[in-house]
Amino acid sequence: MFYVPMLFGLPGAALAMYRTAKESQKEKAKALYGAGAATSIFAGVTEPLEFSFIFKAPPLYFMHAFFVGLAGLILYMLDVRLGFAVGFTAIDYVTNFNMGNNSWMIIPVGLAFFAIYYFSFKFMIEKYDYQIEGREPEIDYGAERTKEEEELKLSHSNYAYMAKKLLAFVGGRENIDEAGCCVTRLRLELHDTSIIDEEAIMRTGAKRVVRMGDKSIQIVIGTEVIEVMKEFDRALEA
Repeated sequence: MFYVPMLFGLPGAALAMYRTAKESQKEKAKALYGAGAATSIFAGVTEPLEFSFIFKAPPLYFMHAFFVGLAGLILYMLDVRLGFAVGFTAIDYVTNFNMGNNSWMIIPVGLAFFAIYYFSFKFMIEKYDYQIEGREPEIDYGAERTKEEEELKLSHSNYAYMAKKLLAFVGGRENIDEAGCCVTRLRLELHDTSIIDEEAIMRTGAKRVVRMGDKSIQIVIGTEVIEVMKEFDRALEA
């Protein structure tokens, strides 16, 4: 029964990850984890939240998997049964409520798991200092890359999706004069840098947007920038 982890558990984890973020990265964490929680609740898609910790803090994912099984066991013991049409979303819960058995018990069980996820994730993140989004080491992103920057890794490998989104967030192909990359950065010459959406760019997994002047920006990505650049070129030619 995935209603409990998707409507309550993962949002509790999202709150814990936001609360443990560094003050300098709070806004980025709020946007990332807030959007992830909403996606889990209303769209039934958990990957945005799970991908934020599965690679950088695998023990959190194992703990999450255990909680999912535990929630299913508890609901089974309480004789709770409720189907779904699209996914285990809040919309499905409301529309199918009267067709289930003991559907109301999902709420108190869910609230308990919200607390379990929140305090467990908060404890583990603080105790083991997991470097998840919002807790990454501060790097001085100047005009040139640093040694620390060369060790940056994306938290995902969906390069095509990232390239497509980056293109949209910098104003589309019509706003690009020239595009290239170095070892860790996407380097763009733009018609108008005032229209780029830096906050949205950061949500794709990019680490920072560095403005180099009126027309130039650098998007710090990490060592996977070569793969992103290939997809970016394809998106420009599409």
